[in-house]
Amino acid sequence: MNEVFSVLLKRDVLKVEGPEAATFLQGQVSQEVETLQPGQSAFSFLLEPRGQIEGFFRVSRADTNLFYLDTEPMFGAALRASLERFKLRTKAEFTDLEWEMLAVRGVDEISETFVADLVAPAFWPGMAGFDLLGSSVSSPIRGETPGFYERARLTYGLPILGKEIMSGGIPNESGVLAMAVSFNKGCYRGQELVERISARKGARQQVQRFKSTEELHAEDELYGENGEILGKIYTATIEGDFSVAMGVAKAGFVNMCTSDGSLVSSSPILDEIVER
Repeated sequence: MNEVFSVLLKRDVLKVEGPEAATFLQGQVSQEVETLQPGQSAFSFLLEPRGQIEGFFRVSRADTNLFYLDTEPMFGAALRASLERFKLRTKAEFTDLEWEMLAVRGVDEISETFVADLVAPAFWPGMAGFDLLGSSVSSPIRGETPGFYERARLTYGLPILGKEIMSGGIPNESGVLAMAVSFNKGCYRGQELVERISARKGARQQVQRFKSTEELHAEDELYGENGEILGKIYTATIEGDFSVAMGVAKAGFVNMCTSDGSLVSSSPILDEIVER
């Protein structure tokens, strides 16, 4: 799927603004926020004090004291509520924005013909692209359906909250730890669990990308040679001659099969995608 396309999607967006916005976010989320320059973005987790996932989102710095946090639909309210529990007297204000998102894929640069209040990199490991966010967004790129986007996401993109990354899950099992957690920053909420699991050689299982010449389905269990259950498919689709999927599997296993014997290969989410 070496195509250029765009898809209009729903997205929850939270504006965080104020003289203490950067300091506040720095102490709450897993990503390094204070070193982000205006115009830069990064993915991050928001964790419970015990370390379980409460949010997975992209944080974009628009100005010194202005940040935008965007996440999957239906998860914005929980993200805001979790942050507000620890806000206390912090000089930062939260505003829910009624924005939409136009996902543009297959392009390396955004031109003046694109209209958006905020442009953020998609960070897909296998396909270049940007997301245009704002009260009104548009681009000259050919439009496609959400189903087309989902096939591209499973083949080239990232797991999302509510489908492959679960609220209450462990960040170390998400498959995106390397892009959503800074191990060089100071303390943040839930840090202890993340650091402890990383120090003992990582998680026992990981969200991974799967591929098979046979059709895969959500809820399919994956087995090893001795019949041991190694993992489970969460989301699947057909792309060309292959079935592609995301799910979870025990670390260290590459080849497995479904209950009917269909062979399945796995790869880390953040691996570079090589066309076959």
